[in-house]
Amino acid sequence: MNIKDNIAKISWSILDKGLFVLFGLVMLFQIKNLAPEEFGLFSLLWALNNWLLVISDSFALQGIVQFGANYNLRARINFIATTLNSVLLLFFPLLLFLIAVLFEKSLSFNLHNTFFFLPLITISSIPRTVILKILTREFRYKEIFFVNLIYFGSMTALTIFYILELHKLTFNEMLIIFVSGGVLSSIYSIILAKNSLKFQIRNNTQANEDSNEDTSFTFRDYTKFSLPMTMISAFNSVPRSLDIFFIELTMSGGNSTFMIGIYNSAKTLFRVIDEATSAAYSLLYPIAVKYVNLKDFVTLRKTFIKAISHLLLWFILIVVASYLGVTEFVITAILPYKYHLATGIFNILSLASLPLPFALLSLVVTANHQPTQVLKFVIISAMVAILFFLIAGYYQSLSLMPLGIIMYNVTLWALCYNYFKRNYGFPIKDLTQSIFDIKHLVLSFIKK
Repeated sequence: MNIKDNIAKISWSILDKGLFVLFGLVMLFQIKNLAPEEFGLFSLLWALNNWLLVISDSFALQGIVQFGANYNLRARINFIATTLNSVLLLFFPLLLFLIAVLFEKSLSFNLHNTFFFLPLITISSIPRTVILKILTREFRYKEIFFVNLIYFGSMTALTIFYILELHKLTFNEMLIIFVSGGVLSSIYSIILAKNSLKFQIRNNTQANEDSNEDTSFTFRDYTKFSLPMTMISAFNSVPRSLDIFFIELTMSGGNSTFMIGIYNSAKTLFRVIDEATSAAYSLLYPIAVKYVNLKDFVTLRKTFIKAISHLLLWFILIVVASYLGVTEFVITAILPYKYHLATGIFNILSLASLPLPFALLSLVVTANHQPTQVLKFVIISAMVAILFFLIAGYYQSLSLMPLGIIMYNVTLWALCYNYFKRNYGFPIKDLTQSIFDIKHLVLSFIKK
């Protein structure tokens, strides 16, 4: 297929990404109408849900795409993926729910509510998460867009309704909003993809008889692929998703949800930087696989150094702008006074963006068939992050909490950079490549 054949799919994919950006603005609107304590409490629930979804995506769902090229296996793969996804998103939330019921007096109010309501969020997401992966396997980007449109659209509509009716939001309304979005988009996705929802408990023995192709596939085959990536995702998401639990567990004084609300509002703004890096990940991984397989290490090095150079330049500009007062202007313009403490948190957090581009080098390690090496890097980085989260808790300092994310990125940068330099070379002077590229672009534009 050529580019012309894919224009529609690319367009729908871009529109789909736009929904995430637009809902990011809706979340700022939600935060504006939430007390920091209410937003902090909901943040705990949403962070734990997201962490489980990340693990489930790597362990249970990624194989839908990975092994889905074989049409004879699709029904079998659908069954294995749906089973594993359901077990993960049912067993662990229900276990935590049981803990909340049995040990209510031993748990803090915040942890009790988080564990108690978690199954509502996760269960509502099970059909949606499976079907989105099936649609991705089939390159049905238009349908993916509409599933997410129902998801984000319904939550946006409910947000507006509650604010007009109640003039504020609380934890209860946020819970209803997100559960409703999950349920409605799950129902719609089932209707939309009903013809693709074929499940087979046993291997396709008839296909084995009619074809020379091996179509036997077991849970062991599936998890052998997914387990290393699951471990990487689990540790990689600790500083991004579970950092606020260190505030809950280590910050005393009874106002932990207020501090979580302030901290997470700063992180909501920081996600713009995270999303830019995530986009680079999705673009560069196929390139890394291609050039590693071709053993074209010169092009591999040039491509990654250029990508890192350009991202680093933009992140430096963001950090400089933050400390020149842009962050303060944005936060004071969008969020009410009670959230203005987030300005200082974001400014410190923005420093975590500087080593972030170098984490792209982990893609080369993975493409070089060394996922266990990446896992080692991620585990070491996560341990360093946890140490700094605990230090922040020991000193009861919310301003020190971003150091966990900063040191995670610094450690991962150092480990990945050392690997890449040792195997492919990495002249530091090449990091100025972006400056010359921009200069060349500007001069070309002036000449026109």
